[in-house]
Amino acid sequence: MLIVAASDLHGTLPPPADFPKGDVLVLAGDLCPPGGPKTQLPWLKTVFARWVGRLPVDQVLATWGNHDFVGQEHPAPPIPRVRWLVDTAAEIDGCRFWGSPWSLPFFDWAFMRPEEELAKTWSAMPDDTDVAIVHGPPHGYGDLTSYGQHVGSVSLRRRLEEVRPQLAVFGHIHEAAGQWDLAGGVWANVSLLDLQCNLVRTAQVFTIDKRDTESA
Repeated sequence: MLIVAASDLHGTLPPPADFPKGDVLVLAGDLCPPGGPKTQLPWLKTVFARWVGRLPVDQVLATWGNHDFVGQEHPAPPIPRVRWLVDTAAEIDGCRFWGSPWSLPFFDWAFMRPEEELAKTWSAMPDDTDVAIVHGPPHGYGDLTSYGQHVGSVSLRRRLEEVRPQLAVFGHIHEAAGQWDLAGGVWANVSLLDLQCNLVRTAQVFTIDKRDTESA
C-alpha cells in the first residue's frame, strides 16, 4: 500500500498536478490557514474540499494540530474521501491506522496536553497499529527546534517503541523534517513548510505491507 504523508500545510495547498500518487493520504495536522473557527470552517468546506477532490489518492485520513482551532470547537466537517481521526482508529484494506492531534503545551494553542496526560492519550493507540498519525513529534526525532531544543513527547516515543508501527508520521516542528528507521519501521516528520511558513517540501511516499486478513 502506498501512503502519501504530509503535515503543517497552514492553508498552503500544493498543486494537485504536482502531488504524489498513492492509495491513502495521511495528514498529520495544522491543515488550516491562520485564524479561528469562523474562517477555518468555511475554508475546509470549500477550498480544502475542492483540493482533496483533485488529489491522485483514493482516501484521506486526517487529524488536527495546534493551529486547527476549528477541530477543537466544532465537529469535523463531512468532506468526501476524508476521515478524521481524533484519538481514533480506522482500517483500510487490512491496514490499521490511528490518529491523534495532541502535542505538548506551547502558549495558548489548540489540542495541547502536559506529558502525564499525553501518556494516557498514547496508551489508547492500539497495539496492532500499522500507521500512527500524530501531530506532535516523539522526543528526539523530528523535534529539534531552531533554538537547539528537543521538544517532543517522551511518552509518545516510548509508546511508538512498544507498538512498533510500520510507519509513524508527525509534524509540528517545521524545521525538523526528516525520517528515521526505528523500532522496526519508519518515523517521519513530514512538515511541508519551513520555519517562515514557505512551502519548501513535497509530500512523502511510503510503502507499507498489507496484513494477511485471512490469517490475522
